[in-house]
Amino acid sequence: MVFPSQDPFWTETEAFIRKTLGTETPFVAPREFYHVLPRVFPYDWVYAIEILGEYGGFAVHKGLLHELPLPVLLYLKAEWKCVFANDVFLFYVPPPTHLPLAAEDHQKFFLNRLEALQKEAEAQTARIKETTALLVVASHSPASLDNLLRSTGLLHVPVLVVAVSGDTKERETYRAICSRHNANFEESVHGTNVEQALKAGIQKCLEDPDIVWICTLDDTMLIRPDFLAVVEKFRAQNVYSHFGGLWTKEDGAHASASVDGFQVIVPQRERTIHCYGHRDYWNQKFSLPQGAKTSAWRRWIKFSLGEKCPSALIIRDLVTLQAKE
Repeated sequence: MVFPSQDPFWTETEAFIRKTLGTETPFVAPREFYHVLPRVFPYDWVYAIEILGEYGGFAVHKGLLHELPLPVLLYLKAEWKCVFANDVFLFYVPPPTHLPLAAEDHQKFFLNRLEALQKEAEAQTARIKETTALLVVASHSPASLDNLLRSTGLLHVPVLVVAVSGDTKERETYRAICSRHNANFEESVHGTNVEQALKAGIQKCLEDPDIVWICTLDDTMLIRPDFLAVVEKFRAQNVYSHFGGLWTKEDGAHASASVDGFQVIVPQRERTIHCYGHRDYWNQKFSLPQGAKTSAWRRWIKFSLGEKCPSALIIRDLVTLQAKE
């Protein structure tokens, strides 16, 4: 897309960014800015708060708020400073900054629209909260768990953390991290390995009859803020029983397809976690005898993709691995 050089609001914003950040500092903005300031990071690549630390500014287009994750917008409002505003754009920079704050009258539309988006998101997550829980198996460093819970906290659903380690001091650290992120640390559940801890945690979740879907996570992962919205959409459209979101080339692929703009893969190797599954799936995995009849979702995949169907369907890039320390 070409930069609208005839639009005074766009050119005014471009001039401010050039004067404030220069031409070498990366910033977030609509991709049209690429033609005048090539260090731009476009909206469709913005998926989590964590990436903001890499950028020196954020140009918010008032008419394109729907293209940005709500948690990112809320974070900008709460933590960054608005130092420029006109009828189309607001420009935020991270603190500390010597720049004066922009006039509040230009920010009213943004704040009102943000409030409306927040109410809409809260209504949606309230519906999900009644039926979905996250189960985190902690088997790595406390810092890894802290990073993961920071991302899962954006989903506003119940989180249960179970630990592999039986070490008292380490479990106390896990407990403190869970308290900081409003997650429940299950004292009575731990195992000598990941599989045993996972099984014990699933059984704990299944004790609550209101929990219909359980999403399992390893504490080396990060989850996108729109993860639940994506899988809810797939759930509504199809007869899937469970999903995965993490895939690497080492997992291999029996088949792949593009569905609603997302790449989905039938992997050759199923991961123990990550998996988002219906309680019936988890009951079958851990309680029912082997040899149960093929369920409707597996028949659908086999029919649609024409391949031998293993027991997972991956929706690519909903979950990523944290960088190694």
